[in-house]
Amino acid sequence: MRLRAIAATAAAVATLVLGPVAAGPAHAAPASCSGWIDVGNSGPYMYGGTYAGYVVQQYDTCNGYVGARWHWDSNFYGYASQHGFTVKLYVGSPYPGGWTYPDYDRGASWGQDVDYNPPIDHAPSGLSEDIWRAGAEINDSTCVEWGSLHNYANGGETDPSPQGGCNDRWAPM
Repeated sequence: MRLRAIAATAAAVATLVLGPVAAGPAHAAPASCSGWIDVGNSGPYMYGGTYAGYVVQQYDTCNGYVGARWHWDSNFYGYASQHGFTVKLYVGSPYPGGWTYPDYDRGASWGQDVDYNPPIDHAPSGLSEDIWRAGAEINDSTCVEWGSLHNYANGGETDPSPQGGCNDRWAPM
């Protein structure tokens, strides 16, 4: 409280001495800004017949970016760490004008939760539908598990079921 009063006094004195100062455009965070949140349904990942973890799409409520989070299952995490497993995360839109953005491989040594939060605008010009999904691939296996297709226009899930497959790293419809 005391620091706030000191800052207010300093600002008032600066205005009296220097006059009003023109500032550049303000980029205030939205009122509902709470950072990165999970959206949509996660995609469970089976590796060699064992549940390895899940991928879920994330949304930056402050900047409107899309991202992904991988969570290693606690029963699988120790094994993955000991054997040098890696995970690559993807964020993509299967609609015209969309693209799939891959992350680089990150070892299990990064921790049990791995975030991929690049500055990808969920509504770039040219994208026909504002719908995205997040995916994960373990050990460059070419098998990508995708979470649900999240529709940013209405907040719902266009395809609530996770999708997965091998030899196709593009976000499926």
